[in-house]
Amino acid sequence: MNKNLSQNQINTLLKYFSDKQFNEAEKYAIMLSKEFPVDPFIWKALGIIFKENGKISESISANKKSLKLNPNDAEVHNNLGFVYQEEKNYDEAKQWYEEAIRLEPNYIAAHHNLGSIYHLKKEYDKAEISFKKIIKIKPDYSPVYNNLGNSLVRQGKIIEAEDCYKQAIKFNKENPEAYNNLGIVLLRLDKIKEAVTASEQALTYKKDYPEAHYNLGLCFQKLGKFDEALKEYKKSLMIKPDYASVESSMLDLLKHMCDFNINDKLIHSSSRLGILTKPIQPFSLLSWEDNAEHHYLRSKNYIKENFKSKQNNILKKDQNLSSKLRVGFFSADFRDHAVMYLISGLFREYDKKKFEFFLYSFGKDESLKWHNLLKNNVDKFTDITNLAFQEISELSKKDNLDIAVDLMGYTKNNRLGIFKNRIAPTQINYLGYPGTIGAEYFDYIIADHILVPQDQKKFYSEKIIYMPNSYQPNDNEIIVPELNTTKSDHGLPKEGVVFCCFNQNYKIGINEFNIWMKILKKIDKSVLWLFNSNKWAKNNIFKQAELYNINSSRIIFANSLPHLEHIERQRHADIFLDTFNYNAHTTGSDALLAGLPIITKQGSQFAARVASSLLSALDLNELITYTDGEYEKLILNYASQPIKLKEIKEKLKRNKNNKPLFNTQKYTRDFEFGLSKAHELYLNGEKPKDIIVNRFS
Repeated sequence: MNKNLSQNQINTLLKYFSDKQFNEAEKYAIMLSKEFPVDPFIWKALGIIFKENGKISESISANKKSLKLNPNDAEVHNNLGFVYQEEKNYDEAKQWYEEAIRLEPNYIAAHHNLGSIYHLKKEYDKAEISFKKIIKIKPDYSPVYNNLGNSLVRQGKIIEAEDCYKQAIKFNKENPEAYNNLGIVLLRLDKIKEAVTASEQALTYKKDYPEAHYNLGLCFQKLGKFDEALKEYKKSLMIKPDYASVESSMLDLLKHMCDFNINDKLIHSSSRLGILTKPIQPFSLLSWEDNAEHHYLRSKNYIKENFKSKQNNILKKDQNLSSKLRVGFFSADFRDHAVMYLISGLFREYDKKKFEFFLYSFGKDESLKWHNLLKNNVDKFTDITNLAFQEISELSKKDNLDIAVDLMGYTKNNRLGIFKNRIAPTQINYLGYPGTIGAEYFDYIIADHILVPQDQKKFYSEKIIYMPNSYQPNDNEIIVPELNTTKSDHGLPKEGVVFCCFNQNYKIGINEFNIWMKILKKIDKSVLWLFNSNKWAKNNIFKQAELYNINSSRIIFANSLPHLEHIERQRHADIFLDTFNYNAHTTGSDALLAGLPIITKQGSQFAARVASSLLSALDLNELITYTDGEYEKLILNYASQPIKLKEIKEKLKRNKNNKPLFNTQKYTRDFEFGLSKAHELYLNGEKPKDIIVNRFS
């Protein structure tokens, strides 16, 4: 009696399978298994069929029966691995793939599946090794280049990933996924026009491709083509309505366009996006709502999905032969940027007998002005722009850092992946991002008692280093130039109160803007001086003003100027009107340095309390309000009383010189004290805990 299936029986079974008639295939295969119970092929086939029909335990059982009959069948080992992978039992799947490869070292599918398992387990370096083995076996195997590129991106190997996606396209020109991934990488490399071409190619081969529409939208937004970006976001959401990142980007774009009609949508979406949906990048939502808890939850979810660290994430460093504390600062913004305007004095004034400062730059400085300045001020300046996360980690460990300071958080061009497996025993979130990162591997955030009051501490994953005055550094060697400009040079009327808000337009919420319009109605000849972010914002601001019968001539827009000239022109304003959810930060210090008083409403979250922190450090608490009504009343009070306005300006002028905000040397000593205390806790084997900086206690 024949113990094996005939070719006709095999062909019939394969026909059911190719026609996707899996129920019929199952019935036929079960019948054959009774007739040929010792034929390993029928059990192998049943293993595949059961999996297709969702019968996981039966699939595992059938595959194992096949292996009992033929233990060296690499394909069955691979099939078993795939069943376990589908069940998200990655460790079990990994073992079966490894056995398949042991039996058949050049088994491409098993190598590919093993690489995919490592990628799913976020072990991207191991995934890279598996995928590269396939390239050695079959250099023209297109799918592996795409997956290899994805693993390289996760390791910060962006340039190498770009080449991989191009190789995937080379071997398969009709490859929408590779085109889309190439577009994402090109966008990150600031090759925007090339990124547009790649995304459009992806859509050529896959019309209903939400990810490609999304990436194309991001490209158009970066090019300033907001209308086109909006169309692409809407197309993406039409295909994939629950695409949280697109919804977030679209609302963020509308916020940049000052579309005041989306206020209700912002409130509703803020309670879900990144909290009840898939994780999203948290930064843009800071201006949507004032809710520290939501930002905390959103950040934790984003970190868990994208930059989760390994367990027992503790770094024991080599014994520091130097008595100096070695501190590394990481940023893409060591250039003509708001963060540099604030922190440059700290880098000049730190105590070089007690500290060594290492700067790691992953951003361009076209003029080299800032890079050259910093190289002269700090102990070591290193360009890490083209280095992968692991290379940066090795470099910083070689520098034997005691403390690593991230100056980016979730702001543009951040590299949080650098920190997830620790590059220093103590890691600090500082200055660039006004909020928690949500990661257990950031030990501290530098703040002050106004920014993070006791009832808000639970919404921070970091412990707090409480500075004694404001958390914000400033450079007291910035000299505002005497340019002898006039109001008319800036399009301002000679008479009347000039209200000013030079925050980016996206920070302007409907509530504060409507208050501003009410004030313009009540204060004759007054004007509102705003920053000109984009033409859509300008038009929408004019439209909203029309609802209050405010003529557009009373809203004046200022274009960009070099930093010092920008500070100087603010001397022509009378009162800076702060935004609510996301205050003036560097913009606030600029205004105060120019002698321009800020009226703010203190909110709940970090970003909504920064102006209060600045004003408090200048002993100008009378400019801090706590409700919409108080905010409006105080603005009217100063605007309608020239003598009172003059007095507050004179007080600001005095306090700039004798209060802490612009005392760079005092700030630097306080900052150094906070770092030293954090390091002392580490040396004593203690866990991070809140540090209150008080050098005179």
